[in-house]
Amino acid sequence: ARRPRPHGVIRQADPRGAITAFKAIPGQSHDALSLTWLAEAYLAAGDAKHAAQTATDAIDELDSIHGRTWLVRGDARRAMGDIDGAAKDYNKALEADEEMGVEERVLARLEAIERPVMEGGPD
Repeated sequence: ARRPRPHGVIRQADPRGAITAFKAIPGQSHDALSLTWLAEAYLAAGDAKHAAQTATDAIDELDSIHGRTWLVRGDARRAMGDIDGAAKDYNKALEADEEMGVEERVLARLEAIERPVMEGGPD
């Protein structure tokens, strides 16, 4: 039987199924983008704490260059009430933006939390 691809499961609105599928992948097989997808699945499942930690792992351990990683960590921090941390992550997402749609999503979130785009990036 063919196992579902984790990212496809997220798109099918089954974040718990995606989490299960991601956990079945050996840890050393993950890259920054796959950890970002796992963080998105955690967030979609309502688990902001694990979403933030997974995105942090992608950033700190795998040197994620993806704006999407910073975006999902910002969303997780926002969900946990850390608005300052979210604003910093959203600004880092703008610096790293390489994916279509990330910039628009980040700008909308910064506006929603009433925080500015930081020139020259966050501290």
